[in-house]
Amino acid sequence: MSTKALADLQASSIDSILQEQRRFEPPAEFSQHAHIKSLAEYERAYKESIDDPDKFWSRIAGELHWFKKWDKVLEWNCPWAKWFVGGQINLSYNCLDRHVQTARKDKAAIIWGRASPAKFANLLTPTFTEKSRNSPTP
Repeated sequence: MSTKALADLQASSIDSILQEQRRFEPPAEFSQHAHIKSLAEYERAYKESIDDPDKFWSRIAGELHWFKKWDKVLEWNCPWAKWFVGGQINLSYNCLDRHVQTARKDKAAIIWGRASPAKFANLLTPTFTEKSRNSPTP
């Protein structure tokens, strides 16, 4: 593309001048059951993720089951990154098997819904216990 064509394209671009400042708070009952319950809690977590990312991601990853804990949270050799170096995790185990030992063991493991909410269906979904019977673990 020529310099003139590029300049013409940039000159015809639309600049957005809308600055939306309204906030829409979720209902209190929704917030009570949310993983992050308030904007203040989100902002604290975000600040921690920026100020001390190793500590933040170590805490978050610690909520999962690891067969072997990592040696290093992040190995960064620009442009490549390796997360949780030396760790061993099985995501299938974290999604299904670990729930067999909890109160969730008899809840549906998979809920399928059609595009229309009116036609939502929970069609013969196996529970976590039933799914784990067919799931290999290391």
